Amino acid sequence: MTSGDFLELAIIVFILFGIAIAAWRGGAHNPVGTGGLERKFAAFDNKLSGVEAKVGEIEQRLGKFEDAVASVAEIRRMEKAIERLAKALPDLEGRLRAQAERQSEHAAMSAATAAKVDHIDRNLTLIMSVVVPKGMER
Repeated sequence: MTSGDFLELAIIVFILFGIAIAAWRGGAHNPVGTGGLERKFAAFDNKLSGVEAKVGEIEQRLGKFEDAVASVAEIRRMEKAIERLAKALPDLEGRLRAQAERQSEHAAMSAATAAKVDHIDRNLTLIMSVVVPKGMER
């Protein structure tokens, strides 16, 4: 055997020895055998359950928020309608004042007409009380 053969043999032994140590250490660190992986999965499962519960709460809050947003949109629609009414209100008030003035004028005219009709009625009654008896005498 030459020195090159010894070198090749030493490299082969070194590689096999490294593989054996890696396999032995890998087996010793196997979490399934020690239960570490199972504990990690259990902890992960607990955290996942907590996250699912929080997601459920968030979904409920989101539903309430959507209802509130709908209410806010409805309030904004009402506010716009109130603004339109507020803009139309001065015009409406002016029209109502003009109508009230016309009604007052009509009321005054009606009162004057009623007074005239009452005066005419009294005069006609007086005339009839004089004319009818004289016409009956002839």
